[in-house]
Amino acid sequence: MKPLIFKLINFFRGIVHIKIEGKFIERFINICTYHNVFLWDIVKVDSRSMTMFLSRKAFREVDQVAEKAKVTVEVLKKSGLPYILGKYKKRKAFAIGALLFLIVTIYLMSLVWYVEVIGNEEVSTDELLEEVKKSGIYVGASKRNINTDDVISTLMLDRDDLSWAGVYIKGTKVTLHVTERDLPPIVEDDSLPADIMALKDGVIQEVIVKAGVAAVKKGDSVFKGDVLIKGDVPLKFSENKLHVHAKGEVYATTWYEIKEPVPEFKTVKELTGKTYKKTRIDIFGVSIPLPKPVAMSYGEYEMEVLEKPLIIGRNVYLPVTTEVSLYKEVQSKDIALDEEQALEYCVSLIEERAVDVIPEEAQILAKYRRYVYDDNGKKYVEMIFECKEDIGFNVVKEITENS
Repeated sequence: MKPLIFKLINFFRGIVHIKIEGKFIERFINICTYHNVFLWDIVKVDSRSMTMFLSRKAFREVDQVAEKAKVTVEVLKKSGLPYILGKYKKRKAFAIGALLFLIVTIYLMSLVWYVEVIGNEEVSTDELLEEVKKSGIYVGASKRNINTDDVISTLMLDRDDLSWAGVYIKGTKVTLHVTERDLPPIVEDDSLPADIMALKDGVIQEVIVKAGVAAVKKGDSVFKGDVLIKGDVPLKFSENKLHVHAKGEVYATTWYEIKEPVPEFKTVKELTGKTYKKTRIDIFGVSIPLPKPVAMSYGEYEMEVLEKPLIIGRNVYLPVTTEVSLYKEVQSKDIALDEEQALEYCVSLIEERAVDVIPEEAQILAKYRRYVYDDNGKKYVEMIFECKEDIGFNVVKEITENS
């Protein structure tokens, strides 16, 4: 096995693999040795032929030696740097283009082409991207000009809603990893005297007094604006009262009524199976639409947009993005409903509306549904949601000399 240095030297000098045929192969080898033509890896093929390697320089003398030894020479392979360079000398334009491509690629690899934000839930991604842009992280920025420590310090000083931030650069991609801070709840000014009043009508289920005096008890019916917990606390052995900021929870049964007209038909949209694609290529921020021979003519459609950046490996993002807009044709169709189907359809619509009407904190205890009619005889499905919720809220009160 030849040493590595020997292989490297021969690679730079050039190597020729040849096959010698004839009766006087030994004479050929002896003449080469006499003239200092170095041969290596000599392999006997049969009684009349051998293969061997020699340098590019030595190959120039082989024809004369072969003529003297009366043998024939066949070139099996030429390899090494001189032959590689010689091959591309004939393709100067290609070589120049390859060199320019290499230079441009190296330059593009030194820039940021994708910025990713992970870990955020409440804080918007766009907001964080704008923040780090001030510190030099944006699409097209030079990576060597980015000081990750400065970016993190600036971000943490400017933001109260982050407890930690990290910046990582891999390939042409920058990842901003953040952890959001759990902000303390807003503390109301409890130094001011206040009552707790009813936000809506209901029937009291439970009163939990933390400060003040309960004005209602379980089973009482209350209306919006009624006092539930008083901030006036009687003092022993005195006719005066201590005015405090009432605190506590007052849970009541509440009801929400939502109704929907009963339809004879339901309109549904069905996909026809026809699709139409529009493709745009974004290069360095310039959007180029690809021409289509036929324009899209759908009256109704659903649209889906797919963006795919050009990526080499996992972290090398190039400034090229393909955007495909997929249009799916739909047709509206009216379906006749029987009484049971109409009822279920109305219930589904009411359930969707209830999400926006009923507070998220309210506990739904029961649901009731019935048919109702308006003055014109139009038929509706009405649903009543029976809930349990805290209906109290603080109202600051003015204190007079007589109170």
